[in-house]
Amino acid sequence: MSDKTEQRETLLRVEHLCQYFGRLKAVDDVSFDIKKGEVFGLVGESGCGKTTTGRSILRIYDITSGSIYFRGKRICAGTLSYNEKIRAAKKALKDASDPAEIARLKEEIEQAKRDIQSARHDHRHSDEEFAKEEMERIRREYDEKIAQAPDAAAKEALRKKCAEKLRITKNTRLINQIQMIFQDPVASLNPRMTVREIIAEGLIIQGVRDKEYIDRKVYEILEMVGLTREHAGRYPHEFSGG
Repeated sequence: MSDKTEQRETLLRVEHLCQYFGRLKAVDDVSFDIKKGEVFGLVGESGCGKTTTGRSILRIYDITSGSIYFRGKRICAGTLSYNEKIRAAKKALKDASDPAEIARLKEEIEQAKRDIQSARHDHRHSDEEFAKEEMERIRREYDEKIAQAPDAAAKEALRKKCAEKLRITKNTRLINQIQMIFQDPVASLNPRMTVREIIAEGLIIQGVRDKEYIDRKVYEILEMVGLTREHAGRYPHEFSGG
């Protein structure tokens, strides 16, 4: 592996992922990293857990055990492994007689309890903490811009833009930066919705109601993928297969 690859930001890290459904171990101790700019392939026979792994990363399921990090933040965490450590340590504690061993096992139990609390906190609050950090970043960015603005009108325009960004960012979820692309567009796209409505739906679900902002984001996305604003009013069937 080249030094350049080593230096890339790790976008997604999956550590010891387990996803159990009762006695069924759909995914058992899976770990991998995906770096920025990297294409990662997860290959296996039908029923081996590929889709379940993807759904677990997207938090469609609450994972049984392990941790999932996105851009360095833990977005998913399970507690089974910590509970198993506690049970094993408590069982060993019954037969332990050496004071040092007893102390070690008690500390192991307490550490596992702390790990459970940390896992639950990260699982529940990662989106909220991400939104707060992003809002603080936006405030710092616009405070600097406003301070450098040439006149009162420019300052007021920047304040309005900052307020708009803060309003949108307040409801931002970190998990929404990870998206699933379905194989069959005919099945995944509503034929009764225009391209604009399809793209805007995600923003509306996130609570965005500003029509001007939605239109601007839709046009940005269309241009990003090589389409034009005129395509926004089309329906899926009006595009060629290419």
